Amino acid sequence: GDPVARARVRHGRPLAHANVAVCVGAIVRTLALTPDGERLKFEQNLPMDTSVTVDADDLNEILGNLIENATRHARTLVRIGAVSSATQITISVEDDGEGLSDASMAKALLRGVRLDSRGNGAGLGLAIARDIVVAYGGELELSKSPLGGLCASAQLPA
Repeated sequence: GDPVARARVRHGRPLAHANVAVCVGAIVRTLALTPDGERLKFEQNLPMDTSVTVDADDLNEILGNLIENATRHARTLVRIGAVSSATQITISVEDDGEGLSDASMAKALLRGVRLDSRGNGAGLGLAIARDIVVAYGGELELSKSPLGGLCASAQLPA
């Protein structure tokens, strides 16, 4: 089904809260067992009490896509952090891979665009993550990470 429609349908129910650190921990444990993940260090800078007003399945899908993407491209390190303000929480996923050019960053968020010709994955991960984030009134931004690779930041309602 369409993730945006799915997220909107869920908005009819009382809003669920999902714990970011718990969600990230589970995703990292899974990815650390993959061939890509085995060789990487995962750094998690997440306060344990960071929650977002997002359905847990949706949060899993957003962060799963972002962290999996970083894991595929990182050389040695994937760093996941969260910064809270009164109304929103920005979760950032960074890697120390080659990163993307500005033009590629713009394209990466479009559905059906596949920048990674060499790997597995349909190239929809970032677009799907963005669609779900936007359905919650948030934003997904790509920028250059201080680590050298890509930084994907999802702003979600606190």
